[in-house]
Amino acid sequence: MDLASGAQRVVASGLGDIGEVAVDGNGMAFTTDYGGSRLLAVDLSNGSSRLVAGVPAAYGVALDGAVKAYVGNWNDGS
Repeated sequence: MDLASGAQRVVASGLGDIGEVAVDGNGMAFTTDYGGSRLLAVDLSNGSSRLVAGVPAAYGVALDGAVKAYVGNWNDGS
């Protein structure tokens, strides 16, 4: 969403049961799919996605600014 105008644009679809989204500053967004138990990377320029890792009950995601993503597990709180 453009914060100034309120205009909205769908970047990607069909990603599953999305939990959280973290943006890396290099044009990639990382999101969790709870139902699919996975962490996905989405290219914000074209909407393509790829599997980064299988993560049971994936819910939250945070990036460390370097090369790591931290994913929360809804089932056991880890």
